[in-house]
Amino acid sequence: MTEIKFWIPQQIDVIKKGQERLINEQKHHVFKDAKKYDFLNLQTLWDFACALIQVHNNDWLAIPYDTGCQLYCRDIVGRPVTQNLDESRPNDSFFYSQRSINRKSSLFIAKNPRETMLLYQLFGKSVDVIGFINEDTIRLSERQKVWFKSLIDKRGYESIYLFFDCHIEEAYSMSKELF
Repeated sequence: MTEIKFWIPQQIDVIKKGQERLINEQKHHVFKDAKKYDFLNLQTLWDFACALIQVHNNDWLAIPYDTGCQLYCRDIVGRPVTQNLDESRPNDSFFYSQRSINRKSSLFIAKNPRETMLLYQLFGKSVDVIGFINEDTIRLSERQKVWFKSLIDKRGYESIYLFFDCHIEEAYSMSKELF
């Protein structure tokens, strides 16, 4: 399997500066919205290496993952706005942090990064948590299938829980594809 190269030193530097900004600007509307709408605290955002960055003259919460970075904010009526940075490959990895996979007996799988972080924040001491990046795509890539199978084989989870919207057929299909 070929390695996908997304993170270059310049991008890593932007994230590091954005992490400092997140710590120093806790009254910023992007951080306040993440607390108000998604119930995410600073420690959780820090554990997932999130950052406050500016792209196209707008401030965003940068949510990095292995093969890219998702940008997140809320519009003026409070609806979530997300987009992936150019060259990102959201369907080629899962969203997690090293702290969210700690060899627990159960695994929670969420439909997007915000829900992944919230599940981690609420249950991370007792379960492992991963999530999908692009909730609009319900199909697993070959790369995701290989990584997921490897995780399952290594950890030997006693139970796995999917947190998807169950009223759509695609969510049911995804659960069948995973197992």
